[in-house]
Amino acid sequence: MPRPPLPSHRDLLLTVFGLYGRGTDGWIPVAHLVQLLADTGVEPSGVRASISRLLKKGTLINRRQGQHSEYRLSPELHDAFSAGDQRIFAPRHASMDDPWLLAAFTLSETQRGLRHRIRSGLTKLGFGTVAPGLWIAPVHLKEEAEDYFSRHALDEHVIFFRAELTGDRRPRPEWWNLELLEQQYERFVANHSALLDDVRSRVLSPNEAFALYIPTLTHWRGLPYLDPGLPPEILPERWHGQDARRLFTDLHEALAEPSSRHAHAVLGH
Repeated sequence: MPRPPLPSHRDLLLTVFGLYGRGTDGWIPVAHLVQLLADTGVEPSGVRASISRLLKKGTLINRRQGQHSEYRLSPELHDAFSAGDQRIFAPRHASMDDPWLLAAFTLSETQRGLRHRIRSGLTKLGFGTVAPGLWIAPVHLKEEAEDYFSRHALDEHVIFFRAELTGDRRPRPEWWNLELLEQQYERFVANHSALLDDVRSRVLSPNEAFALYIPTLTHWRGLPYLDPGLPPEILPERWHGQDARRLFTDLHEALAEPSSRHAHAVLGH
């Protein structure tokens, strides 16, 4: 059966570190990374090139153990990955009775770079745009948003408010780019529905499960960040997010445990 397109080597590597590089001391020898990524179809040169780029960005740190190199996630990123666990595996959804979180900022024309960083951060967190300098999201994103802006040294420029809409007013769907998110959900369903049928039709070895699970999770993990968990009343009538979430959950339940057994066998945990 044809597999879905393989994500970038960098993203696959981050998925492996996110899943298996935060336990024990977090250090993973390069040989183990090459072995694990080979199961997904990545050549050793692709693994080493991606590691080099992540080192330059500060995403990974390294050390020498005798003749060998080992890598781990930068400690500063552990909180971000923990927040990602909630988004990916246990997302929260708002109701129309919940308060809302507003983010406000005002910057001059000479601070365009700073303004872009703030807007980019709000978009990554799933905020919608009410007006220039005023953004909105469900209130359950409060701690994650405050942590993000503190971690990126942007907290002094953004003020958060807990707000309620008056009367019968409700947030407008066009404040969020739901069309783009819907397209990505549809693409995930189209690319992975046949994979679920294949997984259910046979017994997979742990390394086969790993080879399927890591790309699947990598394709999925960006979507929950674009989806803030809006109330159903705001979403389009035919919303593919529910179908995509059910599909990912089914694949996760089938593949995560044997994939973990394979990874820990390679890593010696």
